[in-house]
Amino acid sequence: MNRYSAAAFVANAVVTLGAGPLADAQQPVAPDSSGYVAANGVNYWYEIHGKGEPLLLLHGGLFSTGMFGPTLAKLAESRRVIGVDLHGHGHTALGERQKIDLVDIGRDLAVVVQKLGLKQTDVMGYSFGAGAAAQLAFQHPELV
Repeated sequence: MNRYSAAAFVANAVVTLGAGPLADAQQPVAPDSSGYVAANGVNYWYEIHGKGEPLLLLHGGLFSTGMFGPTLAKLAESRRVIGVDLHGHGHTALGERQKIDLVDIGRDLAVVVQKLGLKQTDVMGYSFGAGAAAQLAFQHPELV
């Protein structure tokens, strides 16, 4: 083994062994329950983590609920976290409605919240998810 091969071997070992804890921290958290809820022609994927007061968690554009990783796990220590993959994202397909529109998503989220048996929930959204949360609050203030 020449000097360059040995250096490459050592560098590879350091990266591989050092990445282990990081990879473990990024592993998705298994939900307590999950499934689909039909709302206005779209089948929304949801996953529920933890127990306590409900918190609807909405991801940013081009992502899914999985983007929250360790943050979701931390929130679920004291809350019942309901992550929903928004229209056309993650496990939620475009369905019958091909256009992604925040006004429609706000309307859809009201259906999802009600079908999950929630009378009222706190909502937290990141970026595009914050827009969806705002639409839900504007359209259905009684739910948030």
